[in-house]
Amino acid sequence: MKLSNISKPAWHRNGSGGEYFEVITFDMAEDSQPRKMVAIRFKDDQNDEWVSPRIAVLDVAMLAQGIIEMGEGNAWRGDRFSDELDSFFTINKKEVTA
Repeated sequence: MKLSNISKPAWHRNGSGGEYFEVITFDMAEDSQPRKMVAIRFKDDQNDEWVSPRIAVLDVAMLAQGIIEMGEGNAWRGDRFSDELDSFFTINKKEVTA
């Protein structure tokens, strides 16, 4: 699996006082099929640190078709991507203040 075109991360928050999360997009070539993917990194609630593999990964084209179900093929293990993507996420390297 080769990842490329990894975007600059974007920070988001669930509401004005909610938890932060971070989103990046990237291209992936697996089995000769190119895919545009989105990865979302979440905070680890158990020890209040940003750690892998709390990363959700989804195929953007499938999302655009309304396919969000794992059983329909839009199931990607975040831990398969976390090692390579971790250096691109910034939220785990900064103090987050509201």
